[in-house]
Order: sequence, then structure tokens, then C-alpha cells
Amino acid sequence: MTVFKLSGDQLQEAMKLSEYAFQYQVPEDQIADRIETMKQHHQIYGINENDQLAAKLHLLPLSIYLGKNQLKMGGIAGVATYPEYRRKGFVKELLKEALFQIKDQGMSVSMLHPFSVPFYRKFGWELFSNRMKYILNKSDLIMKNHPSGTIKRLMKEDHSAVIESVYEQYAEQFNGMLVREKSWWQKSVYGGQFVAVYYDNHGNANGYFMYSVHNRKMNVTEFIALTSNARISLWNFICQHDSMVDQVELTVFEREPLHFMLKEPRIKAELTPYFMARIVDVDYFLAQYDFKWNHIEQGVVLHIEDDLLLDNQKSVQLHAGEILTARDTDAGIRLSINTLTAILFGYQRPNELVSAGLISGSEACIEQLEALIPNRPPFFSDFF
Repeated sequence: MTVFKLSGDQLQEAMKLSEYAFQYQVPEDQIADRIETMKQHHQIYGINENDQLAAKLHLLPLSIYLGKNQLKMGGIAGVATYPEYRRKGFVKELLKEALFQIKDQGMSVSMLHPFSVPFYRKFGWELFSNRMKYILNKSDLIMKNHPSGTIKRLMKEDHSAVIESVYEQYAEQFNGMLVREKSWWQKSVYGGQFVAVYYDNHGNANGYFMYSVHNRKMNVTEFIALTSNARISLWNFICQHDSMVDQVELTVFEREPLHFMLKEPRIKAELTPYFMARIVDVDYFLAQYDFKWNHIEQGVVLHIEDDLLLDNQKSVQLHAGEILTARDTDAGIRLSINTLTAILFGYQRPNELVSAGLISGSEACIEQLEALIPNRPPFFSDFF
């Protein structure tokens, strides 16, 4: 089978396959805009069978934050096969081609939203971020003492660099948050949502949340507060809707302190594993990673297993601010590309994965690796 890159009229065939596989219909007046977005922002790879498109995959060149660092990332989306062509290995070939393209284009990591976690784990992707959803009833909407400052309610047309700045300051506290270009805000973030922005007494924006209200239900898809005053003021603005809504669904970072601040915190909460990541270029990723070099006295050797990308299957030594090729040693830590990804994104700590039987090494080596990894949590609030 041959993987090829789609262009021209083939993009409409890709859209038809998405409509069939994901069971939706693009409105007639949106088809041209959808095709133009694919031309500008997607690389689409497909496999033909009998001169017909049988399977396809979208590659989105994006970037993410790893703390204050920004890394190029290849997003995988729109993976689909017509049912008559399933179980022929088409998706495996598309994923392999996508990984080679990601590496060749200078992206050291890939992300995707899985239809099946076990399926993508076979190809080296691993969970790296959770989503917390709180479900509140009207009786939970109890305001707190109102701090100084103001709230401005805006829409997509009012989007400005102010909102982007708040997001960027927040995103730099995590591993994995998307670097959002203005076009991404407009096409992929807002939808038909409102945004409520908190400004302090000096006119500085310190928080916002994005939301919609429909059929007496408020759905908050993003809640970002840089200060306690912002958090309280945004919460109070949610409470101001108590005459309009019977329920509020609030999607947040899993350790967002708003929950602890509620008068009655025993509300319904749903924690769900969300996105997966995969290190595609081990050497490049490690070179960009901000290890805590001053926290260790000795180095540690990692024996990395990657059955799909053999360039990643190697032994490296982390020592004194350098990443070196390790030779002729059995000592160190043995781990797969999956578990290395989970560790470096902060989703799991090395000691936790030892307890789960997913990595092996001496206690001293594990402690050295523990000391090297920044205590910075992962989070991802977008979708593609």
C-alpha cells in the first residue's frame, strides 16, 4: 500500500470520509471555508484502494508549552477508514508516515485525542493530561465577598491580545498547553461562546472564562484565573446567572482551587483521562527539556525502548547538564517511549511507574530521575 499526501479535489473526498466516519454533516455554506482551512493548516495523508480514498489522517503543525519553553508539535486528527477497508493495516501505515513526517519537519512530539487508548499505546502514544468536570446545581451558586475590580463580557469579535496574554501566562505553568495563534482562537476556541474577563483596579486583565448558556444550563469550557481576586470575581459572575440557569458544567484543571473554595465542595466531579502525547525525536526533546540539573549529584542512564521509531531506541546518560550516549552498561533505568513521555510531561512520577511495574531500575537511579524532573503539572484544554 502507498501513503500519499492529498491536495486539490482530494480534500473534499477527505471531508466526505470524515462526515461518514464521525457521523456529522458539514452545512453547504461552510464547505468552502472548511476546505480552505484544510489547505492552510492541515497536511492530509491517505491510502487509496481501487482508486478510491479508503483511509486518511490529518497532521496539524502546532506548538506547545513545556513551562516557558515552546516546542513544535505534530497534532494527529481526523483518522478515519471506511468500514469496508478496516483491519487491513491502513491506519498503522498512516500513523507511521505521520511520525516520520513529524520528525522530518522538526517537531519532537506528537499529540492526539484517542478513540481508544490501548490502540494508540501500541504506537507509542501515552496519556498525559486529565480533564475535570464539575457539575453544579443552582443551590451551589453562592457568591463570595466581592473583591475590587470589574468583569467585562465579550464575544469572538472583541478578541484581543489582552485575552491571549492571560492565557499565555497561565499556560506557562503547565506542560502541554497549546500555543494559540490568533487564527486558532477564532476558528477553534470561541465557537459561539462568550468570554468574561476580569480586570483589577489598575486595568490589568488577570483572568477569564469562556462559556455558553442554553436551555437553562451554563457550560464553562475554560476557566483561567491568575490571582485570587480574579478567581473570586469570575465565580461571582457565574453565580449572577442563578436566575437564568439550573445547572453549571465547569471544565477545569484537575487541581483548580475553586472547588475547595466552594461553600459546599461535595459536588459531582468527573475526572477523565483526556489527551495523549508521544515523544517522536528523543534526542531533540531531551535537549529542549528543562531538567533540574542542580538537584542531582550523579547522573542517570535511561535505556529507552521504541519498537516503531528505532532511532529512539537507545541508551542515554543524563549528567551535569549534558545528554550523552551511554555505552556498555546495564545499570540505569529501563522504560518504553510511552512511559518516558508520561514522566517528562509530569503525568506520572518515576516512583509511581516503578510501583506499577512499568519501569525498572535501582532505587538510587529512580531517585536521581525523580530529582531531575520539574514538579510542573500537565494540562491541555484544547481539542483537535
